[in-house]
Amino acid sequence: MLAAFAGALLAMLVLMGVVAGLAAWLGPSLLRRLFNRMMVTALSGPQDRNQMLQWMVLARNTDPEQMLAIMRRAETGKPFTRPYGATRPWMQFEQLVFVPAQIGRLPRGEPDVDTRVTIGPQAARPLHLKIPILITGMAYGLALTREAKVALARASAMVGTATNSGESGFLADERRHAKHYIVQYNRGGWNIRPEQLRQADAIEIQFGQGADASAQESTPWDMLDEPVRRHLGLRPGEEAVIHTRFPQVASPDDLARLVEELRRMTGGVPIGVKLCAGDLEADLRAAVAAGVDFISIDGAKGSTGKGYLFTINDFGLPVVYAIPEADRILRELGVRDRITLIASGGLRDGADFLKAMALGADACYVGTAILLAMVQAQMVRLMPYAPPYELFIAKGRYTHLFDGEQAAIQAANYLKACVQEMVEAARALGHVRLAGVGKGDLRALTREVAEITGVPLAYHPRTAGLSRLRGTPALVEPAVDGRPLGAGAAREPAPARGPRVPVAPGAATAHSQPGPRGQGGNDP
Repeated sequence: MLAAFAGALLAMLVLMGVVAGLAAWLGPSLLRRLFNRMMVTALSGPQDRNQMLQWMVLARNTDPEQMLAIMRRAETGKPFTRPYGATRPWMQFEQLVFVPAQIGRLPRGEPDVDTRVTIGPQAARPLHLKIPILITGMAYGLALTREAKVALARASAMVGTATNSGESGFLADERRHAKHYIVQYNRGGWNIRPEQLRQADAIEIQFGQGADASAQESTPWDMLDEPVRRHLGLRPGEEAVIHTRFPQVASPDDLARLVEELRRMTGGVPIGVKLCAGDLEADLRAAVAAGVDFISIDGAKGSTGKGYLFTINDFGLPVVYAIPEADRILRELGVRDRITLIASGGLRDGADFLKAMALGADACYVGTAILLAMVQAQMVRLMPYAPPYELFIAKGRYTHLFDGEQAAIQAANYLKACVQEMVEAARALGHVRLAGVGKGDLRALTREVAEITGVPLAYHPRTAGLSRLRGTPALVEPAVDGRPLGAGAAREPAPARGPRVPVAPGAATAHSQPGPRGQGGNDP
């Protein structure tokens, strides 16, 4: 038997050698013939029947996600859904840069920078946090596993911030490990009983979010594990449905009654609303009239555990549009000091968080970035066979490999690193408080971004030209809509500049005085 096996193995090796030799001998010739045929097909003959050309045009005009969505709609007859956020290239913060303090205003050398934030400063029981980055709502069972939710709760406690329950409502294990816990009063009506809400440190009434807007969503019974079905209180065969609205809120007056009811029920913890960035003027005026303590604005880059492609890519405003607009509205209504503004939607690092605060946010939510951070060392167990979310997403294929203790430590490390980035940036900008950073500390690299955000433009608009004298470059009159301004044309007033006068050492300057939020300048 051994001799037969050895003979078979030898024959196989000889055959493989012959095949390899033939491939080496004929390979270049075959490849050349194949390439020549492809080129002849592509460059000659009737182009309307050219299959290669048709595939090239189709691939260029329809990206892989669109192609997959078209095929899935045809197969199922239902809207295409997927996790995560928008693939549309929304504007974020790339065209905004910080301007460092150097001579005109000096950087600060103090070792401590104040990173604290208060949610609902005028609530009976304000929520005081050590850092201005909160973990956003991601629902147990509909988005994340119980182990992932607990890991995030533990991470939030390590750094002194809050975590959010998400749309499945109160989760006892999460409450047990979180120091500060925000419960979403959700459109599914799940786990928002009075005895559960009384254990919250804040209540967030969830009207919408960046990826899903306020669309109705349903998860079939067979797509949920038995513990999740029990948690949501579903009857056999019942779908988990997130409705478009709250049945008891048909008008702004109804919202005011709900806010007051929740405030009495919880003993005065901050009561807020979460909104997809949309008609901010109408939505914020209604929220302010209802007496909320905080408002969470989720931009169009926000992610979701599962959402419709059309809401993910085509609903809502980018957060860089929404923050300054929300800040303006709250100031005009005279409630800016009373209502906390929390921003979210595609924020990834310390620079993003600090730019959001400079534009007017008091704090920020983080979601996708911290999920990736908490499995930094664990995702290598899946690559390249599966994406990282299979470790923590509900009903993921590899959730059994998830290490909750390691995930909590790495999520906390991520938050610490982002806050340290913000602290170092604040020092370089001349501030001793993160809340002191404002629009005056930023410059917009394009006129469009300057108009959207209210941030000073980084340059004085000029049109380059050639002088008739010796061919040297000269400055031509600024142009409006592509037309140079003439001598009698209306001209935009130039930015006011103060006189350049010597300043005695130690004398106070405008930059050394504290300015209102959104103006920049040094902290006292």
